[in-house]
Amino acid sequence: MTMLGILILTTLSYLLLRLTGNHRPIAAYLPDRSSFMDLCFGIFFPILYYYTFELLLSWLVSNPYRLNPVYGWQDALNTLAYITRSVIYEELVFRGALLWLLCKKLGATRAAGISSVCFGIYHWFAWQAFGNVAQMTIVLLTTGTVGMLYAYSFIRTRSMYLPIAMHLGGYSAAEADELGRGMGHQRKAARPAAAPGPVRAPLVGGPRGGPPV
Repeated sequence: MTMLGILILTTLSYLLLRLTGNHRPIAAYLPDRSSFMDLCFGIFFPILYYYTFELLLSWLVSNPYRLNPVYGWQDALNTLAYITRSVIYEELVFRGALLWLLCKKLGATRAAGISSVCFGIYHWFAWQAFGNVAQMTIVLLTTGTVGMLYAYSFIRTRSMYLPIAMHLGGYSAAEADELGRGMGHQRKAARPAAAPGPVRAPLVGGPRGGPPV
C-alpha cells in the first residue's frame, strides 16, 4: 500500500464519519500525553516480550541469535517503511471509521467480533493461505484473535494510537524473527510487487534458525 493509498483511506474515513454525524474536531485526533503513553507501551511491550521469550528459548537450545553482519541501515529503513505502511493501511480498514460505526449500530462486542473475523479472512489472501483448510484455520484463529485485541484496544481508548502501536510492535518483532528463520521469503512472495519487503534479517540463528547465510 502506497502513501497515496493511505492518504485516500484517511480522507474517506474522515468524510464517512462527517457524513454520518460522528466526526470530531481535527484537534481531537492529535496526539496528547495519553496517546503518547499508548504509543510507547504498544510498540515496546510486544517487542520486549517477544524477544525475551525468543532469546531465552534460543539460549536453552544452545543456538543463540547473532547479529547479521550483512544487515545494514538501508535494510532497516526498508523494513520499517514497509511495516509502517502495512500497519497503517490495515488499521484504517479494520479499526477505523467502519469499526466505530459498527459499534454505534451493533454494540462493541459484535463490532469487535465482525472486525476480527474480517481481519482473519483478509490474511488468507495476504498470506496466500486460501485453499489450504488447515492453514486457513490457523491463520483465521491467530490473526482473528490478535484482531480482536486490536479492536478492543481501539474501542476502550477511542483512539487508533494504541492498536497501531501494538500492531507495529508485534509486526516488527515477528517480521525480524520470521526472516531470521528463513520464513521471510515466503511472506515476501505474498506481498504485492509494488511494495517489496526486506530480504535480509537483522538477527540470524535462534531456536528454529540456522547459521548465517
